[in-house]
Amino acid sequence: PGQFAEYIIKHIPAVDYFGFDYSKISIQKASERVPNAKFLVGNAFDSEIVQENKNDVFLLLEVLEHIEQDIELLSSFPTGSSIIFSVPNFDSFGHVRFYLDVEDVKHRFGDLFTDLAVEKVVLKGYSSIFLAHGVKA
Repeated sequence: PGQFAEYIIKHIPAVDYFGFDYSKISIQKASERVPNAKFLVGNAFDSEIVQENKNDVFLLLEVLEHIEQDIELLSSFPTGSSIIFSVPNFDSFGHVRFYLDVEDVKHRFGDLFTDLAVEKVVLKGYSSIFLAHGVKA
């Protein structure tokens, strides 16, 4: 619903932010929250969205753990794209999978990138996410 877009634009005002989500309600809230960003209701598996909206960086936060076709989705991004994504270390309602450590993340996604960097970020208690960045191979 636009929290990250708001944060990025606040800290990097010149950024050209484009976000999409399958949820019409989330996109409506994001558009209201950040009127100077571009938002679109759409499906991540619609390759036209990715291809027609050329970006320097693709950001997938709170996405990959919710879909069975995570590898297919990442594979659909253009070669040479910078991709940042997060995945959790905990199971929760709606999670298809989670990761125990950095090596689990690299094992699942490493072949898709020329150089995948993964860092563990502790949220609170025993909950963590793994924040990853790489260039799509």
